[in-house]
Amino acid sequence: MPVTKCDTTLERFICLRDNTSLSWRTIATLSEFHRIPPGTLSAIYKTKKVPKKWYRRFNMPPETTIVVITGEVPAGSQAIAAQRCECGQHFISNHPRRRKCFICSAYRGK
Repeated sequence: MPVTKCDTTLERFICLRDNTSLSWRTIATLSEFHRIPPGTLSAIYKTKKVPKKWYRRFNMPPETTIVVITGEVPAGSQAIAAQRCECGQHFISNHPRRRKCFICSAYRGK
């Protein structure tokens, strides 16, 4: 049966490596770990991580980072921290003291 999860892989490696004295080359010839180089099996065992390019071979979903957003993005803006001007338009401030949008209070460069 092919390995499908990282935890299953690590458990199987620990079982094969610690309980039996099989080498990585011998483990790599087993049917469930075929086409995986012995060096990669050793690296997975030592680091307890599966390299990203081997996720497809193990039929694992890729690692992703999920960012939880608490709040609502106002209509007409693209950020949660958008402020609302007196005219009713949302804007993203470029300075902490800015209280009006760029249409109501345009930038005055010197």
